[in-house]
Amino acid sequence: MSELLPEPRTLAAIAIAVICIELLVVIVVALRGRLALDAVSLVCNLVAGLSLLLAMYAALSGAGAAWVAVGLGLALVAHVGDIGRRLRPPASAVATARGGLR
Repeated sequence: MSELLPEPRTLAAIAIAVICIELLVVIVVALRGRLALDAVSLVCNLVAGLSLLLAMYAALSGAGAAWVAVGLGLALVAHVGDIGRRLRPPASAVATARGGLR
């Protein structure tokens, strides 16, 4: 069964390509103003996943530990940005708290 599947490094490269295409589509749709979701949070989420896949690819390719650490570090930064955006109160709640909307 394992001979039917490509090697893990190839699978990681395919996944990286798919996420890159998805990221480009999200950016284009967001720039056209047709995205109802928080585009920055979505991009942060995709970059976190992409960074984890790049770290995995580096590990599977035999790259040094420094390259794996770079991928993991980028994933952490993107993940913190995503969580920070999600935990932020909505703009309407902030305006109401400041007395802007009544």
